[in-house]
Amino acid sequence: MSQMPDSIQSNYKTRNIGWTIVSLIFLSMILLFHIIQFGKDLIISFKALNIAQGIFDSPWVGFQNYSTLLSNFMLGKVLRNTFVFNLLFSGISFILVVFVGYLLNSLPKGISRVITAFLGLLLFLPAEVFSGWIVQLFGTDILVNPVSMQYFYPFLCSIKYLGLPLILIAIRNEIYTERDNLVPVKLAGLYSLVSLIFVSNSFFTLANAFTNPLNYETMDMLDTFSYRAGLVQANMSVNAAVGVIQTLITIVSAAVLFVPILTLFRSIFHGKRKDSYEESVLIKWIPSLIALVLFAVVYFLPYMNKGYSFDLAQFGEQIDLTGSISVFIMVSAVSALIATTLAAAMSGAFLNTNRFIKIAAGFLLTLITVLYISPIRYSSYSLIRQMGLLNTIFAVVASTLFSSAAVWAMICMLRDDPMPKGKSLFLSMLGLFLIQTALIYGNSTVHLVYLTQMHMSPLLTMRQLVQMLGGQADRSAVGFYGFVVSLPPLLLFLAVNIFLPRDKMLAIISAGVKN
Repeated sequence: MSQMPDSIQSNYKTRNIGWTIVSLIFLSMILLFHIIQFGKDLIISFKALNIAQGIFDSPWVGFQNYSTLLSNFMLGKVLRNTFVFNLLFSGISFILVVFVGYLLNSLPKGISRVITAFLGLLLFLPAEVFSGWIVQLFGTDILVNPVSMQYFYPFLCSIKYLGLPLILIAIRNEIYTERDNLVPVKLAGLYSLVSLIFVSNSFFTLANAFTNPLNYETMDMLDTFSYRAGLVQANMSVNAAVGVIQTLITIVSAAVLFVPILTLFRSIFHGKRKDSYEESVLIKWIPSLIALVLFAVVYFLPYMNKGYSFDLAQFGEQIDLTGSISVFIMVSAVSALIATTLAAAMSGAFLNTNRFIKIAAGFLLTLITVLYISPIRYSSYSLIRQMGLLNTIFAVVASTLFSSAAVWAMICMLRDDPMPKGKSLFLSMLGLFLIQTALIYGNSTVHLVYLTQMHMSPLLTMRQLVQMLGGQADRSAVGFYGFVVSLPPLLLFLAVNIFLPRDKMLAIISAGVKN
């Protein structure tokens, strides 16, 4: 990468000092917040928590909760299931990314764009809808078989999230002047190693949709165990103890894998970028439109094979499509706007020319990431309850208004811009805002535990309908409902893919968290 001239560096330092200070302040504040939240979980894990008495007045039991967990055969089983899942997911993903990555490199650019757009749509298909589609496609026999699910679930996760590394491969090839034939291998390795940092997580939203009593033997992992034994069964001390264990595992794995990940990242995203050029909107529209049509055909095929009734009228007054979708889009957009603003504010220190400042900022953000990543925390539930947001839509905003992955994505978009401002900064924030809105809309089931008015979430309404209705025609209608409620995140992704410059598609990095 070419070095900035001294005059530009001096001007940049002068303009960027304020942004750097703001960035370090926000990084420190958010790290302090997550340390306090982790500290709460740590204290709770040493107590027999009584919600009426509160955290500090509940009796102290020392290591009893950990002893109970360690002596419980279930902990050993869920630990084994979690590690096996992550190793299989990492291995399957590596193979698929290398194979499909080289295949895309050998195809014409237009066809490659259709395939990556198609896989991007699959990435943003909400977990609830994806799980329902898989049931129709494969039936229930394989999904209730614990032996089959040990391998089938990591395969499904690898397929659903395959679009992320493949889009990054396409972006790398399009925005850099030098072509690296090893990019598919390097990016496959990077993607697999990053996933292994979060080896204690299992894509909770998706795992929760596929887990049932018949496949607990291999599908019950730390996330689902913590959710069931903690929040559902109200054993908050166990929930906190599992959360502490998950965090410690993540810290160790991050320490071990940080250097190879950083080395691979620098090797992939290094070199001179192409001069920016404007592509015809039509050139971008056609692959995206073809991908959407193909996606709709593939999605509806299993439903059509089992019954052609897509009549929503059979649900009577149980569905308010316009109301629930509109409310949840607005909720997701508000949360995404805050997350995007925070990401922009926190990225300034990473653009500073001072190496020490960048290292310090990277250390702070890494700590935030490993402390933030666990999705099922009693401390978060407790905070929302104390703020008076329990059982309101504001609980969703409060629990999704920050994303460490969004900060990393913003840094990646701005890192090669010597003086990001004006249009460049605006487009980066716009891309991240649209991606975050799509993610929050499609992956907020965990946080909707705090809602009593389930009809406010179109995705939870779909889950209730699946449980309530039994006929094939009914399920076909539920499939149509699922496609309709999935359109907002799908269209938001296509909007980013069509209208924004290719380097701003790096905002999709924020979709890589195991939520």
